[in-house]
Amino acid sequence: MLALTLTELLRQTHELRADVRREAERIINGWDASRISRKLMPSARNLAAYLALRRHDISTLQRSLARHGLSSLGRSEAHVLSSLDTLCATLARLCDAPRIAYPPPGRMMAGETALRIGQRHFFGADVIGARSRIMVTLPSQAAEDRTLVAALIEAGMTCARINCAHDTPDTWRAMAALVREAARAAGRTCRILMDVAGPKCRIETVHADNTKPRLFRGDRIAFVRGMAHALDSDNVIATVTFPDIVGSLSVGQEIWIDDGKIGTRVVAQDGARTEVEIFSARAKGVRIRPEKGVNFPDTELHLSPLTEKDRRDLDTVAELADSVGFSFVQRPEDIVFLHRELRARRPNRPTLPVILKIETPLAVRNLPRLIIQAAMAGPVAV
Repeated sequence: MLALTLTELLRQTHELRADVRREAERIINGWDASRISRKLMPSARNLAAYLALRRHDISTLQRSLARHGLSSLGRSEAHVLSSLDTLCATLARLCDAPRIAYPPPGRMMAGETALRIGQRHFFGADVIGARSRIMVTLPSQAAEDRTLVAALIEAGMTCARINCAHDTPDTWRAMAALVREAARAAGRTCRILMDVAGPKCRIETVHADNTKPRLFRGDRIAFVRGMAHALDSDNVIATVTFPDIVGSLSVGQEIWIDDGKIGTRVVAQDGARTEVEIFSARAKGVRIRPEKGVNFPDTELHLSPLTEKDRRDLDTVAELADSVGFSFVQRPEDIVFLHRELRARRPNRPTLPVILKIETPLAVRNLPRLIIQAAMAGPVAV
């Protein structure tokens, strides 16, 4: 395929720039631009422009730009409109067309600068000069093993992650104290990220025929609301920690168990009982055990973003953390809820940076709005 002429490239790039500007304005107005602060607005506009650009298939344009030795917009996500403006200005000069002004040089670096500031907020200063940071999830023994924690700091840990799904508030306090002690001794800083567990569904109880301890592809499992349904079936029977989910599933939807080790698909549903068939499992078979996680990638779950345990844990998070990981966030109002809970525990203190953990299809669809909602309150990462 022949490359487009420079004149045709200029025309197409002009049109693309106009379309992106127009579509980005519609997107940002849909976010209620009046609520976006002046400080956040440049980043919000760039996100809107990126979303607008991604709605266009620019593969042909990119190939032609590359053949002429020009930017193909492949790394433009941090400065979308400035990249398009720069490209148009360069093409106009190459075509001997009326000149277009280049954007101010600082505008191309604004996104990179914002990212570096965000890195420091969440993951601390870099101790070795590279652009990476090292985050370590602390094991339980980090609450009492000074040598271990000091070794992690010495090895370059810039952020210690405490998983609130495990251990206790007293253990978390001990971990945080040892991290800060070791960082001071080394003359460094180390951020503390605390992940709230969120409403993770797990296997609660299992009723199985002991003659069949392992399950294979093609075997079936019945999820029920209560074990009163367990005795009238030859299948393995299980209950989950969110029993209302059982009645909301539909035939054909997938359910994954034990962090994706077991894939199943709904084959029958009667409201109080959902029967699934295993289609993905190890060849030597699998066991269904209590406490294993259960995920529903095809199902929109209507769950509170914070469990009662999470809200109790936030008392300690608000006391210790430099940032908070928000599991199973799905909707902008979930973020409003989290910040309200944190403000109640941290009056007159800076807003904690929040890391959004995107774990459901609904969260993926809502991601731009989630980012904007969180960024309106304070630093945000995904």
